[in-house]
Amino acid sequence: MAGRTIVVVQAHQDDGDFYCGGSVAKWCRQGDRVIYVVVTDGSKGTMDPDQDPVALAAVRREEQQEAAGILGVSECLFLGYPDGDLVPDLALREKLVAIYRRYRPDLLVTHDPTWKSYLLHPDHRNTGEMALYAALAAGMPLFHREHREQGLAPHQIPEALLFHSPEPDHTEDISDYVSLKVRALMCHRSQFYLLGQAESALGVSLDRLQSMFGQPESLPVGVVKEKFKRVPLTAGGPAL
Repeated sequence: MAGRTIVVVQAHQDDGDFYCGGSVAKWCRQGDRVIYVVVTDGSKGTMDPDQDPVALAAVRREEQQEAAGILGVSECLFLGYPDGDLVPDLALREKLVAIYRRYRPDLLVTHDPTWKSYLLHPDHRNTGEMALYAALAAGMPLFHREHREQGLAPHQIPEALLFHSPEPDHTEDISDYVSLKVRALMCHRSQFYLLGQAESALGVSLDRLQSMFGQPESLPVGVVKEKFKRVPLTAGGPAL
């Protein structure tokens, strides 16, 4: 169904583009409004010990805005929490609840916090948990009652799609949008050391990705899908 508002809550500046960038491009071109919420500042996302964290955070913000423009994202919200130090707390929950109540999304897209915890970046797990907990709180009027004074009424998000899930049960065919996803990923120039993982997301190597950039006709032929865990959200909360 087109014409939806979709909020993508991600830990770092490249997470949404990497795990669901093709779907985002597809949804935007189908008439949906997509909002990116980037929780951390990305200031530790480097293997260079001499990199200045403040400068890196600024670069990654610019990279995300460039990538979002390619995909068609309407707005990027940067919460600015320190990279790598994110903890699930009430202050973060309140910020996310306020965003949900302001934008009133039809769909939440975020990290699956249950992905192999011994391999999962703690920022990913904590972002996914808080995004879902905030979805519960946003629909219940006695959570964060101070929002009433800001004109923010309770809002129940109908469902969530969780990316990087160990138990995906929903797919989005992104065959027609792979080139846009590739272009968005290539905006994250500070993260080229991680783009070697592209094979798991797109079925192609970093070398292949780089050769594709600017040459969409060379993209693989066939069906390319992004996988999610679909979670209906009710007044009882997400079924985790």
